[in-house]
Amino acid sequence: MTDNDDVNILLNSNTAQGHSSKFWNFKLEPALMFMFFGYNLAQSIVPNQLLKDTCLMYGYNVSECSRLGANNDTKYIEEKIQPHVAEIMMINTLLNSIIPAVLSLFLGPWSDKFGRKKVFCATFIGFSLTLVALCIISMISDKLTVINPWVYTFAYIPLIITGGWPTMIVSILCYVTDLTTEVNRSVRLTLIELLIFVGVLFGTASSSYILTLTSPTTVFLISTIIVIISTIYSIVYVDESVQEVETTSKCNQIQELISYAPVIEMLKTCFKRRLFKERRILWCLIMILVFLIFSMNGSSGVFYLFVREQFQWTLKEATLFDSVTMLISIIGCTVGLVLFKNLLKLSDLTVAIIAIISGTIDTLVRAFAQTPNIMYISAVVCLFKVICLPMCRSMIASIIPTNEIGKVYSITSSFEAVSSLIASPLYTYIYTQTFTTFAGAFYLLTAGVYIVNFGLIICVMKMKKTREVLLNPYTPINS
Repeated sequence: MTDNDDVNILLNSNTAQGHSSKFWNFKLEPALMFMFFGYNLAQSIVPNQLLKDTCLMYGYNVSECSRLGANNDTKYIEEKIQPHVAEIMMINTLLNSIIPAVLSLFLGPWSDKFGRKKVFCATFIGFSLTLVALCIISMISDKLTVINPWVYTFAYIPLIITGGWPTMIVSILCYVTDLTTEVNRSVRLTLIELLIFVGVLFGTASSSYILTLTSPTTVFLISTIIVIISTIYSIVYVDESVQEVETTSKCNQIQELISYAPVIEMLKTCFKRRLFKERRILWCLIMILVFLIFSMNGSSGVFYLFVREQFQWTLKEATLFDSVTMLISIIGCTVGLVLFKNLLKLSDLTVAIIAIISGTIDTLVRAFAQTPNIMYISAVVCLFKVICLPMCRSMIASIIPTNEIGKVYSITSSFEAVSSLIASPLYTYIYTQTFTTFAGAFYLLTAGVYIVNFGLIICVMKMKKTREVLLNPYTPINS
C-alpha cells in the first residue's frame, strides 16, 4: 500500500466538496421515477400472461384459462402449470443476471473515465426496446390465441445486452456519489430510493386496473410510451456528473470498454489492503448488499405464485398488496429521513440495523401467514426494511476514495447480479417442492439471510468503532 492510498482514505470526506453545490441537481430523478413506473406497469402483468399462455399451451380452453385464480374450480390447473411458469420466470431472471453482471464489471470503471450519462442512457434504451418487444409479442398472442410462453424470454435481449439493472444501478450510484459529499450522500440515496418506490407503486397499483379496463397489449403500449419519453428526457436534459470526461475517439472508447486492464485494476482496488480495518468493513457491507438483493430477487420471483396458491389471490389482489407494501416502504423511507437522520441524528449504521431487524420480522410473519390479514400485518412490520440499501451504499462511499467508487460499485453490482443466479433456481426449487404443503417455506430462507446480515452489521459496528479510535486516537469511543 502506498502513502497516497492512506492519504486518499483520510481525505476522502473532502474529495467531493467541489460537487456540494450540485447536490440539488435533480434532473435524473424524474427520468428514473417514470422509467420505473412504466417498466413495472408492464412487468406486473407478465406473470399473468405467462400463466394464461401456459394454460392455453397445455390444451385448456380460453374460458378455463381466463378463470385462473378467480375460484377454486381451476386450482388443479394452477398446480399443473405453476411449476412450468416458475421455470420460465427463473430462466428470465438468470438471463437478466449473467450478461449484465459481466457488463457492469467493465462499464463501472469505463464510466469513471468517459462519463456516467452514456451508461445509464444506454440502459434506458435497453428498457425501451424490451417493452417494444413485449408489446409486439402481446399483439401476436392476441391474433394467434395460443403462443409459446417461452417467446417472452426473447423480449429481454435488448435489456440484457445494454447491461440491465446491474449496470443501471452502478451508473446511478456513481452519479449520486459524484454530486454529493459524505454528509448528504445517504439523504440523496434515500430520496432516490423513495422516488423509485413511488414509480414502482403507481406502476404496480395501476396495472391490474388498466388491464381490466383495456387489454394486455394496451398495458404494454402505455408502458412503452412512458419509458420511451423518460429515455428521451434523460438523453436531452440530464447533465453529465463527471467533471473531467476523457475525450477520445469512439473506437478507443470501445477498445477501453472491452479491455481487461480496468477490470484487473478494479479487482486490485477492491481487494487491496487498507488502513483502519476498512477492507473488512467494505466487504462486510458488500456482502450485506449482496445478501439483501439475493433474498429480494429470490422472494419476488415466486411471490405471485405463492399468494395465488396460499390465498387464491387474483392479479388485482396481488398488485394491491404490492402497492400497499410499497406505500408503507415510502412512508418508512420518509420517516427514516426525517426522524432518524434529521431529528434523532442517528448514524447510517444504526438506521441499517433497524432496517435489518424490520426485514427479519417481516419475512417470519409472511412465512407462517395463513390469512391475507396476516400478510398485511407483515407489510406494516417491514416499514423500514428498504432503507438498509441506501444506508449501506452510503457507508461504502464514506470509506472509499471518490476515484475508486465506480470500481467498488461495479463489483458490488456484479456480485448482486450473480446472487440472482443462485437465488432464482434455489427459491424456485424450494417453492415447487413445498407449495402444496408449506407454501411459505422459501421465506424461512429469507429470514435466515437477514439473520446473517444482522451478524455482519454488528461486525461492521465493532470495526467502525475501532476505525474511529485509530483515526482519532485522542477521542473517547463513546463521544
